[in-house]
Amino acid sequence: MQEVEKWINHYLEETLTPEEETKLTEWVLASAKNQILFEEAIQKHAYSPSPVFNSSNAFDTFKKETQKTKNTWMQRLQYAAVFVGVVVLGGMSYWMYNKKTNTSTVQHHSQEDIHLTSGENTHYLVENENFSLSNNMGDIMAQINGHTLKYSANANLQNHLQHIWVPFGKTLHICLPDGSSVWLNSGSSLQFGDQFKKDKRKVFLSGEAYFEVKSDSLAPFVVETSFTNAEVLGTAFNIKAYEEERHVVTTLKEGKIQLKANHSKQWSAIMTPMQQTVFDKPLKQWSSTQVQAEDFIAWTQNQLIFKGNSFEDIRKTLERRFDVQIHNNNIALKAAIYKGTFSPDNSLTDILNTIAISTPFEYKREDNQIHIW
Repeated sequence: MQEVEKWINHYLEETLTPEEETKLTEWVLASAKNQILFEEAIQKHAYSPSPVFNSSNAFDTFKKETQKTKNTWMQRLQYAAVFVGVVVLGGMSYWMYNKKTNTSTVQHHSQEDIHLTSGENTHYLVENENFSLSNNMGDIMAQINGHTLKYSANANLQNHLQHIWVPFGKTLHICLPDGSSVWLNSGSSLQFGDQFKKDKRKVFLSGEAYFEVKSDSLAPFVVETSFTNAEVLGTAFNIKAYEEERHVVTTLKEGKIQLKANHSKQWSAIMTPMQQTVFDKPLKQWSSTQVQAEDFIAWTQNQLIFKGNSFEDIRKTLERRFDVQIHNNNIALKAAIYKGTFSPDNSLTDILNTIAISTPFEYKREDNQIHIW
């Protein structure tokens, strides 16, 4: 095991020899347990202090570099890192939740309008078109304008369950009846009922959302997922809880959260600002670390920030962001880790071409299907 630790340290320090790389690759791919151990080492390293990645002309600079010879840009990559759109750390690591999750594509929905189901009635919300939702008495319960769905204060929902679903390629800002704000990410849904504004404000999340909760000491705010629930009084935090992903990730920006596990009444923790707690579903294990919370809510500003992510993680993110299906048959990509930032101006083509510079691959796009080899 000491020799494996040496290889991992050399990999993180970018001093891995070709012989060590071969041995480390064999060890990582030997078992799911080894893949998880290696992934954890990468994640811990990824959250260590890093350079600031930002430049208005970042991607243009990067594309100019790619026109030069392979040897030239490889030599300059370490020096250009703070100026370009993405920093790529070559290597080999991927974990598997199970065979189905590892080999299949994220459950995909075609490009459609946002769905709002109130009771038995489903409404399709078209962007940039005004919409009003009324109850049986004619009172307006909610209105949508642009990218914001705003519920009326003291809205009478008449015991109608509210179910909001956002398809791939879109996001939605929601103002709840209590004045709290929710940013719902692509491929995510939020549900709440008529009891929302009484003694407990409770919502159910599937997918990812960023919350800014209005303080109310008499009515705790609870976010429930399939595996966890978070209870707060007033705070700002992000929860990523896609059903098909291995981890539930809670990141706290401001305030405090009491986090509990659905599988165990004995486990609970109090989170403090800039803390991230990760729940591993199959292992039923928790881990916490200090992070820059802004990195994990950057998606609300249409930024993509990767902090030591595997290509499998990135693939799922890109599928949701750009409403595509990505089929990866490139073994090297399954064994790569990436770190860096893409701005809202970077297209899917920009991102794939950038990744291909470090881990060469080819791809073909047909409508919303992308095949990589």
